Amino acid sequence: MRRIAALGVVAVLTLVCGLALFPGTAHAANVCYAWSIFPAERWVINVSSGTGLGPGQTVYVVRGKYVGGGGPGTIAAVTGALLKNTSTTNPPIGTHLSMTGLFVRGGAAGIANETIFPVTIDCTSSSTAVPPPSLFCKSRNEFPVYHGPSILTAVPFNGACLIFQDGGSLEPSGEVPAEGAGGLAH
Repeated sequence: MRRIAALGVVAVLTLVCGLALFPGTAHAANVCYAWSIFPAERWVINVSSGTGLGPGQTVYVVRGKYVGGGGPGTIAAVTGALLKNTSTTNPPIGTHLSMTGLFVRGGAAGIANETIFPVTIDCTSSSTAVPPPSLFCKSRNEFPVYHGPSILTAVPFNGACLIFQDGGSLEPSGEVPAEGAGGLAH
């Protein structure tokens, strides 16, 4: 009987200590979104466990990377928030996602006037899934260039979703990034 009680205490302590060491990780979710207006670019994000904002409303921290906004093979850190409303007394029901891809690049040899600025995207969905499978969005960069309406769609983690760029590739190279990237002035 003592052995069972001791095992029970160990199990409870393990559970409690595990939750204290890793708060919020139990409900984290990763997603890679393709962007309809810039098909080669990806928003790869982690949505952490949520915190209540009121009856039926929850806010989630969003962190990740924005792939390709400065041209092929480039990444920038992403910060943002996902809001979810499931309250039938305070519609609409759904999610709202706001993110910024934190690009700040430019002044390289041969492209002294070319700069890549942060991109902000603001999206909504009638889905209450966290993260939602698709969202309707509007976005702009800080030139400011308004991108107009677009769609983010969850895609499998492969190809562009897996790109990583280290600091060494930020050195001036004289290469002009490809046309049509979300962070560029085009």
